[in-house]
Amino acid sequence: METDDFKIAFEKLTELLKRQQAEHLAKPGWSKLENDDGVWENFSKIFKFRPSTQAKDWPGIVEPKPSRTFSISHIYGPNFDKLTKELSLFYSACFANIIPVGQTINVLDWQHPCFAFDPHAGFKFQSMEEWPIPPLPNGDYYIFMTEDLSGGFFGHPWEQTICVMGETFVSHLENAPHDVFSKLIRSDGVEV
Repeated sequence: METDDFKIAFEKLTELLKRQQAEHLAKPGWSKLENDDGVWENFSKIFKFRPSTQAKDWPGIVEPKPSRTFSISHIYGPNFDKLTKELSLFYSACFANIIPVGQTINVLDWQHPCFAFDPHAGFKFQSMEEWPIPPLPNGDYYIFMTEDLSGGFFGHPWEQTICVMGETFVSHLENAPHDVFSKLIRSDGVEV
């Protein structure tokens, strides 16, 4: 590729990313996460985050106590639309019930713009495609954590797992859709 071709392609991609981010920020409850480098640094320090596509390096974090980790590989099958909708609705119900009014969820997308999400601001949870960062990890790490990083969800795209962390979030698993959270593989970081 010629240098001029690369510059043109880079400019087009940069413009597309700016438009997409503006669309995301226009959705109710979603805002740019201030100091996302600091949040990532704290997350990495607390959970020993180690991104990798290699199975020998998984689960990607030190899973805390309490936590429950579920395989989500079955979601990518014939019931994809139904299961991703159930997952989206479960996340939204957890956030609405757990996060106090006036607080937000840190929504981290590894090596991409990150967001603060206010679950009480009127965002409509109709489908996974409407989320700026979806609950289902589809090629990147998607992390939804409380502001103090004490609980939330860690989605691992290559292991195809979701780790539910923190006492309050783990206790909400009793309301989780069984079809989505049917394959428990670790409890408190220990294989079951």
